[in-house]
Amino acid sequence: MDTIKKRKFNKINIEKKKSILLKLYLENGEMRKYTSRSYTRRISSFVSHVNFEKAYVKVSYGKKICSYGCLCNFYNDGWYDNKEDLLYMLKAFWEED
Repeated sequence: MDTIKKRKFNKINIEKKKSILLKLYLENGEMRKYTSRSYTRRISSFVSHVNFEKAYVKVSYGKKICSYGCLCNFYNDGWYDNKEDLLYMLKAFWEED
């Protein structure tokens, strides 16, 4: 039987940094990339003014201790085809604790 060793992590090892990665694939074949550490009006303005075919969003919450006792990266991500869904999910992913 495998046993999972519980590791002790102090608060210094646990990072609590949120970040957004947004990739918009435009109709002419180009890709625009945007990264930020805060959800601002700039992101929603950027999304609402650009016509795109596909969009990829990844919101990273930093490293936290998972159920196995390991220090893991936690994130939400997804692919979106329209602006309404993309803006809705950006707000949902970026909800404050």
